[in-house]
Amino acid sequence: MVLGGQRHLKMQKIKSWQDIWNYENYKADVNPKSVGVAEFLFHYDFNPQLQPCGIAGCHQPHGNGHLIRLLDGTVTNVGHCCGKKLKNYDEKLEVWKRTKRRSEMLQRIGNERERVIKESRQISDLIKMSTALTSNIRSFGERFPNIRAALYRRFSKHDLVVRMAVRRSEAELEEAKAMEPWRKREELEYKTTVLGQLIGLTVFNAPVGAQLADLSRFAVELESCQNLGAVRYERLSAIELSVDSFGGDLAAARAKIVDGEKFFCEHNYDLIRQDVDLPIKERRLLEARGCDAFIAASFGGDIPATKNHKDIAAMKRAMHNLWGGDEAA
Repeated sequence: MVLGGQRHLKMQKIKSWQDIWNYENYKADVNPKSVGVAEFLFHYDFNPQLQPCGIAGCHQPHGNGHLIRLLDGTVTNVGHCCGKKLKNYDEKLEVWKRTKRRSEMLQRIGNERERVIKESRQISDLIKMSTALTSNIRSFGERFPNIRAALYRRFSKHDLVVRMAVRRSEAELEEAKAMEPWRKREELEYKTTVLGQLIGLTVFNAPVGAQLADLSRFAVELESCQNLGAVRYERLSAIELSVDSFGGDLAAARAKIVDGEKFFCEHNYDLIRQDVDLPIKERRLLEARGCDAFIAASFGGDIPATKNHKDIAAMKRAMHNLWGGDEAA
């Protein structure tokens, strides 16, 4: 494995000890007190092929070290622990590390740039859906404040379930009696079901619109930057981190919206309507609006919803077109 500075990497490759000894102006037995370090050329790792370094009097064998150029123009090799005997070693080592790290960051950002720009094309559609979802959730809370309060209490207690009565089959009842004959069994039992990830991700937490806006600004900045080589080191490091996390952040925002859309579904409508702990008045109001109105998130007005599914179909088509259809099911 050989890692080196770009200026010398094309001139001469280091793959063995013989390459080091044949390197132009190479010199062994360097007096550590006579001359300082000018620059680092390569890092080498030849383990387990061990040889002593180029410092005079040093006989410690090693396979991991650096090829360096000294102030007088000569080149020598030093082990990773022996170089501190040379003047300017630590200072030049840090310069070399930053230069090497900068080169790696530029290469990584360059390789990932097109991917980030391509993924960012989803953001405008996601922002529109996030805005609509936030509006729908706000409307739901205004129309059913007690239901929302009850859901929030469950969210705070990490108990996001709604009880739904399920009639047990005769076979299940007989099996239960056989296993626990001393316990009285009833025909009805309560089955608990998680009430959608939206509760924890979107309803009671901050909307994802701000996060999407930040991702969009970063993508625009990256696309408009024509000379990454002129970007200062600290900013380049921040850009690399953002590039690495861009896909994950976008996927997380998309998941929140998907979960939010899934909340307004027939299953959760039935769970809310049948929950014995929720206010009767609001449950009846929910029933008056109807399942179609719940799925379409149409909570305004006093006229009961019709059986028109155009809004629902349009919403599902938008989800299908955005990411393939599976999530919209």
